[in-house]
Amino acid sequence: MLRLLFFMTSVIATSASIAGDITPCSADTVSFQVISQTGKSRVITTSGFGSKQASDPNSYRYALMASVRERVAVRLAEKNLCQDIAKNKERSLIQFVDWPFSTLQKKLTVPALPPDTPSSGGCRITSPWLDVAFERKPVPQIRAIVFWNERQLWADQAILDGAKNVPSGVMMPLMGDESIDRYATDYAESEIASGRRVASVEERIPPDLLWLFRHSPQQVTMEFFLGSLDGMKKAKEKGAEGHKRLVFALIDRCFDSNGETLHYDSILDAKDLVPLEEYKIDTLI
Repeated sequence: MLRLLFFMTSVIATSASIAGDITPCSADTVSFQVISQTGKSRVITTSGFGSKQASDPNSYRYALMASVRERVAVRLAEKNLCQDIAKNKERSLIQFVDWPFSTLQKKLTVPALPPDTPSSGGCRITSPWLDVAFERKPVPQIRAIVFWNERQLWADQAILDGAKNVPSGVMMPLMGDESIDRYATDYAESEIASGRRVASVEERIPPDLLWLFRHSPQQVTMEFFLGSLDGMKKAKEKGAEGHKRLVFALIDRCFDSNGETLHYDSILDAKDLVPLEEYKIDTLI
């Protein structure tokens, strides 16, 4: 028994050493796109992003892009797939979808994974944070859609805070004439002005926005909207690292699976991926 224990300890230590020494695939092994849908126009770029953008501590989406590309490159290298993926580069693609909390557009382009099911040894995962399809055979390939979605972060937090009426699946930005300042004004004139929680606002204000308002600095004035903007900034600051860990966990779950197809509808479904108490944001003040 003691010999077996020593043997297992040695195997674990050796495996950890090998994993730590792995050289990731080159950055251009997998093609990528950045799909940004802000303002009135939709912008698609395939030329990447500069080092200045990636190093900006406030550019959470760029930091996410850089870290996801690196994570995928390491995992592909672990599977000895760098050359095979590069040889069939047109079959693999990582798309980063940047959705603001609101847009003047009334319709968004929502990318989707190819309809093919994964072959033996691959995986397929769909979720509000990442969609990914990975195949080892017959031709190695990976397709992934990574979402940077502010409203999804707020919706996740609302669920963890106990909200019951949060829609499942991916949260869409406020579109067209729907505006956050209208909701902020409604909230300030009702719940803040009364100094107590008002049940009726839960019927008029989306649950993710209500979570943001209730956790933002509160002022009984029309300037509350400015306070909610500060709350948005703090939510991104506090939520960015947890969001990255969640995306990483989904990537790892896919690479470590064997022919699985998984679907996550809610942050509560992801309790096997990340500690939800670490993902939860208690306050923005």
